[in-house]
Amino acid sequence: MHTKKTRWLVVVAALVLAAVLAGQGVVQVRQAREKNELTEELRHAEQGLSRLEAEQSPFDRTEMNERLSDALAHFDTARIDLSQLTDSIIANKAFFDLAAESGVTLTEITASAESSAKLGEVTLAVLPFTIGAEGEVSQLLNFVEVLNTDLANGVVTAAKLTVPGTTGERLPSASIELAIYVYRGG
Repeated sequence: MHTKKTRWLVVVAALVLAAVLAGQGVVQVRQAREKNELTEELRHAEQGLSRLEAEQSPFDRTEMNERLSDALAHFDTARIDLSQLTDSIIANKAFFDLAAESGVTLTEITASAESSAKLGEVTLAVLPFTIGAEGEVSQLLNFVEVLNTDLANGVVTAAKLTVPGTTGERLPSASIELAIYVYRGG
């Protein structure tokens, strides 16, 4: 009975990992396509500005410079959004790897909106995650510890362990709040 349950958990974990990896591939293709489109749009804007700059009046140059600034701002915003998706996918893979090492099953991974935090003079992006896991109590405690020590840029900010009554079939579970810190440069 325990072997069938273990096989089932392994199959579910493998399916979830396959879904995450497939999702990562889709996001990377989407990122590459959007990056190419934005790069092409920026190139066209710069070419148009170069051609018109010599023959346009100062008023028209100002308008073109504003358009170029808008396009650059759009490009920077898209780049940050895409890098956040990539960071989230990489973090999810790390969570699955650490869960497998600890012998727990992930039941939930939720990423919240990116924020920022100052560390001395450096501003870092903060990617908050909520992670749900099931397993034996010792495995869950080990998973929380591993998340806090093995993720060089991650910090467990809260962890809640739930142990069901002895008559229930449900496994003990943990709800873990985690922050991943990322330096974006600049």
